[in-house]
Amino acid sequence: MTMGLTRLQLDLLGFIESYFAEHKIAPSFDEMRDFAGLSSKEGVFRLVNALEERGFIRRLRKRARAIELVHKDGVVVCFHCGNPAGSKACRAAADLDRALRNSSLQDAGQTVRPSAATGVRT
Repeated sequence: MTMGLTRLQLDLLGFIESYFAEHKIAPSFDEMRDFAGLSSKEGVFRLVNALEERGFIRRLRKRARAIELVHKDGVVVCFHCGNPAGSKACRAAADLDRALRNSSLQDAGQTVRPSAATGVRT
């Protein structure tokens, strides 16, 4: 067992990391269930809890796809930009992303409240 993880936990952690790298969002529990070859989300829930208890990930409760990776030094990494969560670089990336989304929505002639476009409550 590497790093105190079972083989399945280690495989799931690798899947979460690679999924994030490709999609810039955490995988859903259904996607993790399919990857792990499990028949229910309960098994995924236990695996995710184990990863969280061991400090490899952090979950934000009551939010879909709200899993953050935690680096060895304890820094939480933002799934959207790959920078430390809450850092200046992370906030700048979020501001830029929000501005680009708003400008593309305005260019398309659509008007959307910021909270609907970005998921950020104002």
